[in-house]
Amino acid sequence: MVVLTKQLNEKNKHSINLKKKLMKKKLLLLLALLMTAATGAWAQSALTGAFTINADGDQVQFSSGNLQATYNGTAWSWAFATNQWDIIGNEAANTSINGDGTISGTGTVDLFGWVGVNSAFTGTAIYGITNSTTANQYGNTKDEALKSDWGNTIGAGWYTLTIDEWTYVLNTRTTTSGVRYAKATVNGIEGLILLPDDWSTGYYSLASTNTTDAAFTSNEISSTDWTNSLEAHGAVFLPACGYRNGTTVTISSPNQGFYWSSTSSSSNALQARRLNFNNIGLNLNSGTVRTRGHSVRLVKAAEASPGGSGDETYSVKMKDGVKDADKWTITPNEGLKEGDAVTLTYSGRLKVKGVKATSDAAPAGAKAAKDATAEDLGKVIGADGNIYDNADAATAAGTTASAIIAYVGTAGSVDESSSTYKGLAIALTDANSGDACQWYTANSGTCVSQTNANATAITYMDGIASTNTLTSDGHTHAAADAARNYSTARPSDVSAWFLPSMGQWNLIVQGLATKQAGSTVSTNLTGSTNDTYKADNLNTVITAAGGTGFQSNRYQSSTEYGTNRVWNMAFNGGNAASGIKSNVYYVRAVFAF
Repeated sequence: MVVLTKQLNEKNKHSINLKKKLMKKKLLLLLALLMTAATGAWAQSALTGAFTINADGDQVQFSSGNLQATYNGTAWSWAFATNQWDIIGNEAANTSINGDGTISGTGTVDLFGWVGVNSAFTGTAIYGITNSTTANQYGNTKDEALKSDWGNTIGAGWYTLTIDEWTYVLNTRTTTSGVRYAKATVNGIEGLILLPDDWSTGYYSLASTNTTDAAFTSNEISSTDWTNSLEAHGAVFLPACGYRNGTTVTISSPNQGFYWSSTSSSSNALQARRLNFNNIGLNLNSGTVRTRGHSVRLVKAAEASPGGSGDETYSVKMKDGVKDADKWTITPNEGLKEGDAVTLTYSGRLKVKGVKATSDAAPAGAKAAKDATAEDLGKVIGADGNIYDNADAATAAGTTASAIIAYVGTAGSVDESSSTYKGLAIALTDANSGDACQWYTANSGTCVSQTNANATAITYMDGIASTNTLTSDGHTHAAADAARNYSTARPSDVSAWFLPSMGQWNLIVQGLATKQAGSTVSTNLTGSTNDTYKADNLNTVITAAGGTGFQSNRYQSSTEYGTNRVWNMAFNGGNAASGIKSNVYYVRAVFAF
């Protein structure tokens, strides 16, 4: 936290820089990058933004444009598109591909088939440059690897994301601002924007973020704004390029985007997995025949790994007692890093004598959330990753009160997606602005884990995966969307906000009841009423932490009961219950830590 310690008193603007640490180390890194730029293409071809791709914290940087292959009549050359919005579409080589890895004449291809290791294709055809529409020529084995990753055409460590990594980037990773993606039209081209882990909303204001059914017209961005305000801060743009079938390219209006992963289907020997988005949806669950020509966007391991010196982010606040504090605006003021410029604008009538910025130390004796024990139940986790007695204590320490610790167990016990998460923390308030909402608009279908047995439902610890599925399957799952889009800042090393499964609700009410009772409560949720788990009993813990208590009503879970019903946590009876999918119930977002 940077605190202004000099009284600020003038109608003027002042820019300050957050003081850099380890200058020698940063200089050496800069020199190394300059040398790379002089001897190779990587520094010029990788965007600056870092994106976490798995729970281990591995980060990548995306290429500066979609992959393109250009044929001069005798040989192929490979490169990235000059601009992120560049597409070939229904022109040039995309429509004149032959069956043997060549094209008729000269030109550039940017839509490639998916070729498995068992395919007989050779030469450039192994990268999907062929007009064949015979599916088994592309490989015919489930869980088959690529014959040659498209990254091999560029070299130097470039590769294609797996479908799990695409899913983590879009649905799971934690970002400074909470924003992971947005639909947009950039320089007149429709597509999908990916925001890096350290994205600040102060860089550019985007609408309808993290919203699968947003339209491309939600954000209309000029080439100048894109270059100066988004790409300059590491944003990635995936243009909607349509798809190729043989030599026919289909371009819709609005268009569709299809991006290959390196993952083949585990259920269909002729298909591979992809990212698919359009004007009304975003889908990571679909596979398609490998003959389809799709876009390819490569990545490379980020130069700096997360968690080291210099990875801290900062915010700025006025020191207590500064006159006219309400007359100052601070821009930007979120996700700041060492060396970032901060502009302070004063609209009052006093005069400024000077500006000074100093760095607050972490609170003395601060305890990290990862070190939580059962004694910390009912306490608050701050956005800085530390534990506080309540929300007021977190605020006084200069951080956001993120969530209330509701359960602490052993590593790997709270969600099947991670072997390290050991606790569950609930949001201080209900999601969706406190309004109840539907689980699904229709009373039909099977979307996620489904059981009508209470004893089985409380064993499901899959809230993260189920929320990922519900928010990306192209349907409207309002409860899951409300949980995932809960906007309160959270620590960087916890999961995304999600809709808890019934097994996780079981742990949450046990943990809160343990805090309230002062001794361990381990009774499992059943269909019978239980005063211990009613709202009026558990709310004493929540309100003491500075949160808003549960409604004496039902709350949605991410566990299905049957095709037309889902499991609910009924706080009016302290029990598990099932309700119609289209019924409206409340939502409380959760994260795992």
